[in-house]
Amino acid sequence: MAEAVRHGEEITFSGFGKFKVKAKPQRKSASSPTAGNIKLKASKQFLFQPRNLILDLLNSDVAK
Repeated sequence: MAEAVRHGEEITFSGFGKFKVKAKPQRKSASSPTAGNIKLKASKQFLFQPRNLILDLLNSDVAK
């Protein structure tokens, strides 16, 4: 699994969800203390996207 993630591959577990890597480009952000802009480096995020079945199970108690 680690090798697949390192190569940017998506990993799917049927009925559970999928793991994927998302690239974020370099961008500017506001800096409150200095009232100026700062540059944020490009980075990668490791994301999990659950299947609707899992989300429904998690949220079934919230609606009650």
